Amino acid sequence: YNYFRGGSILSAKQPCHGMVKVIAGPVDSDKNSRVRGFLDSLLDSKYAKDGFTNGGPVVAFRHPRDDRVNPEYMGRHKVHVTDSADEIASRIGSDTGTVVISGVSHYDSNLVPLIDALARSDRQVIVAGLNLDHHGKPYGIMEEVMALADDVELAKAICFRARGRDTCQELEVSRSVKLDEREYVAACVQHFKYPDSPPVSHNDLGRLTAYVGAVCSSKSTKWNTVRQKLVEGGIVPVVFKYFNGEDRYGQNAGELMGSGKITLHTGETIDAINISAGLHIEEYIGNYGGDSEFVFIDEAQFPDELYGSISRLVARGHKVHTNMLVRTFSRGPFMNTPSLMCLADEIKFSYSVCQQDGCGRPGTESQRVVKRAGSETIEPAHVNDPIEVIAGNRFEGVEAKDRYAYWGSCLNHLVLPGEDALPYSFDRYNSN
Repeated sequence: YNYFRGGSILSAKQPCHGMVKVIAGPVDSDKNSRVRGFLDSLLDSKYAKDGFTNGGPVVAFRHPRDDRVNPEYMGRHKVHVTDSADEIASRIGSDTGTVVISGVSHYDSNLVPLIDALARSDRQVIVAGLNLDHHGKPYGIMEEVMALADDVELAKAICFRARGRDTCQELEVSRSVKLDEREYVAACVQHFKYPDSPPVSHNDLGRLTAYVGAVCSSKSTKWNTVRQKLVEGGIVPVVFKYFNGEDRYGQNAGELMGSGKITLHTGETIDAINISAGLHIEEYIGNYGGDSEFVFIDEAQFPDELYGSISRLVARGHKVHTNMLVRTFSRGPFMNTPSLMCLADEIKFSYSVCQQDGCGRPGTESQRVVKRAGSETIEPAHVNDPIEVIAGNRFEGVEAKDRYAYWGSCLNHLVLPGEDALPYSFDRYNSN
């Protein structure tokens, strides 16, 4: 259980059910050294006494592009080198409980359903890869991998302008830039956007903090607590909420670019500006923003073109805080969320409590349930039901329409009627 509370523990055995841990960062960061350290501890403790290529409880893989000189070894540990998801699948034994994959961002999309299948078979999957390419976009399949993440550890690097006589002081950066055809280096937000600009102080740099989790996980509470602390300190951030003309609590939703209200599960309300696209945020700040160094965005998974807007805001020094669901109820990418997780300088995960059968384990999933039109029978929502619906932790709406609600769920208790079988299947791992 501590794994889900702490967000930084790597262990040979997951405490409750299958899960996906992502270690992401720019070039020259310590993402691979974190994997090597984990393998060191497994070998030194004799848990993986036969290494990581001979079957057993832990198997490790690496994409050949992850290290073009000596990919067969991570530190002192020999690993499988392959670019094939099928080959990885073929090496998973009944006694394999943990699968480590380095260079995950270089694989093709066939790896994504394999990761999902491993987690659903009660195995732990630990992957490491680049978060962004040198254009500032999610690298390769990392966006799809983020959509499956139960925890993300962001590895950081030193800004290339901190080398030699340059004076940039940023020692924990998360962007990569291309200096020439063969050299890629890490950069702070300022020098990613403006490579030749003078350095700015750490406090003046923009950053994105993403609050993510399943429904009923208190992510909104954590997001709002930061906002409240700023207000108590005399700083009034500008707050935006997604607007589609409806409100799940029956309030007047207002008008686009007008005043609206965010209602938390506690009943507390927060004044906000209604937006449906990232450009609305930039327009509002440009015209009325005033002291808008701090920008808070609720339901950030929904607004159109938000990624580009946040990238520009952060480059201009804004501190952006987004609150969003980590993935859809069907374990798919939820619009903006996975790309913003790749862009984020900090990710704060929250977990609910599984409500199914008195389970009580950490809830990583959002179980959607529905009362179909004219019925009071509660059933799991079909996997092809619309992604964007009005729903909370209780049923809202009129009986003449389908009414939805969400429950917290662990992966083992998630029910998705109509879901296609994954291309990979494994017997459930028994850690006992």
